[in-house]
Order: sequence, then C-alpha cells, then structure tokens
Amino acid sequence: MTSVMRFFVLPPTRRATSPHTDLRFGNCGRVGSDPLRVDAKCRLAGSAPSIGIACSSQQQHASGRISMMNLHDSARSSLCACGACHSRPALSRRQFLCTTAASVATISAVAATAGGTAYAQQPSGATTPGRAILIKGGCVLSLDRTVGDFEQADVLVEGGKISAVRASISAPNAEVIDASRMIVMPGFVDTHRHMWQGILRNVLPDGSLDDYIATVQKTFGAKYTPDDVYAGDYFSALGAIDSGVTCILDWSHIHNTPEHTDAAVKALGDSGARAVFAYGNAQTVDGRWWEAKGSKYPNDIARLRKQYFSSDDQLVTLYLAAPSGSPEQISPTFAAARDVGSRIT
Repeated sequence: MTSVMRFFVLPPTRRATSPHTDLRFGNCGRVGSDPLRVDAKCRLAGSAPSIGIACSSQQQHASGRISMMNLHDSARSSLCACGACHSRPALSRRQFLCTTAASVATISAVAATAGGTAYAQQPSGATTPGRAILIKGGCVLSLDRTVGDFEQADVLVEGGKISAVRASISAPNAEVIDASRMIVMPGFVDTHRHMWQGILRNVLPDGSLDDYIATVQKTFGAKYTPDDVYAGDYFSALGAIDSGVTCILDWSHIHNTPEHTDAAVKALGDSGARAVFAYGNAQTVDGRWWEAKGSKYPNDIARLRKQYFSSDDQLVTLYLAAPSGSPEQISPTFAAARDVGSRIT
C-alpha cells in the first residue's frame, strides 16, 4: 500500500504551546511516491488547518536544513499534537446554547439538502484539478530523514504527488499557496473514531459510559437515517482535517441498512481525507445488533469490497469492525472479513 505524506499549512495566529508533547520522527513516506491532498476541507471552512505548533528559531546547516536534534530539543515545549491546547475564553451558558443551536441548524440544513447521491460539491476556493501546486516559503518539517527539515523551503506537488521539497523552487505554471510564517508538515493520524457521531457533539458532555450507550447508541443511533450518517461522517472528517488530522480510522457501527453504509462510504470519499472505513454493526433500541432487521452486517462486506474497495491502494480502504459478543456471534464476522481479504479491528 502506498504510504501517505500529506502536507498542510498552519497560520501563526492558531499556533499554541504545550510543555507535554514531544516531536519525533515519523514514517511519512518519500518524495515522489506519496499522494497529496492539499487543504480541501480547510478551504470549505475558509482557513488553513491547525495543529497548534510553534516554530522557534533553529540552528541550520548551510543548505538551509534544520538540525533535527536541535529541533527536537527546542520544540519539546512547542508542539501541541491535539490542536486544542490554545487558550480560549470560557463560554457562558448563553453562548454555549447559541453555539449548539447554530451547529444543529447548520447540520440539519446540510443533511436536508444532501439527498440522493449528490452529497457534496467542490468547494468554491478549491485548487484546479490536475494543476501543479507550489506551497511556498514555509518552515518545512517533513519528519523524514531522507527528505530533511528546512527553516524555509517550498513543496511542489505535481500529478497529485510531492515531486520536490527544497528552497526556491521555480514552477511558473503552478498554483501558489503562500506558507510564509507558517509550518508545513505531514498530517496526524487518528486510529479510532466513530465518525457518525460527529453531529452529536455537546449533547452528552458529562455522561457516563452507560449514558453514552443509552443516549447515543440506543436512542440516536437506532433512529439515524442515511442522511444523518452522511452528515456526521462528513462533518467529522472536515473537523479532523481542520485540526491537522489527515488520516482516520472510522470505527463505524451505524450500519442499520445498506443505505446507511453507502452514505458513510460516500461521506469519507467526499471529504478528501485518507481513511480506513471499518465496517461495523447496526444500532438498535435494545442493543441487540445481531437482530437488526434492516442490517446486512457482516455479509454485506462482500458487496462493499466489490463496489467500493476493489483496491487496497486507494484513499479510503476497508476493514471490518468486530463487535462485542459471544464467540458464536463474533465468529461469522471474522469469517466474512477473511472471505474478502479484509483486515479486522
């Protein structure tokens, strides 16, 4: 499977500091072999994605490369991997309620207009498909020893792949993204998220696990429509990208019908994120997912493999999400996954 190196830019106004996070090497792939999706979701939101990282001055070699050991030491107190560490004023109850109401209204509008299969449109500020992109003048942290790190450099994307990372790249026909005073680096990876629940944020902030199961799964989840699934997955993906997370494992257990499943897959594809779609069980009012009448889980994974996931080298790939249950209940799900060569999570 082709690995991912997806760069994004971070505006200085959204950087933050944290004394608890370290900057380490990651296996982010190599120049010339890695697909790149630039900022598609941030342009929808009107801003670049943020991961909350501050760029301090570094010792650098004559080539302009930053010494990674120096960067590691000085960045120890300047990286906030979660992107949520920047200081924000506390919301009053009135502000909280207004914010929640506005969010629900927006989500309802999107879900209502989704309809059919025309779920998402190209954002108005999107780059021209097929056109080269030059991310220019940023502090480049590739997290790859073979590429290096630069106090100031450019990143050239051609044909959807990173073709060059160095200072002063000339590309007259490329679309230019000004990354001056910003950090350009690969996105983070979220290894477990229930994307369909994205539109339910703030509904149960102080709930216990039992509250979550009763409210989110058995009440909301059992009544979700395919449009609800699409809205939840799509908004979750945009929020992840806006926070600097560009690769997500969606542990998706909202497959009450095949239409719910199709909506989830469509939303992940429309978002532009790299994702693992982990196909899971249905939600029911009594929690007995194996008795859900409309669900085709787990055997519908054969259709999904054929219809959406014929290749393991694509932006969204297929896993099976194994539920809790007795060995007799779980064994058929494992068998269904193995029959189509799917991994299990």
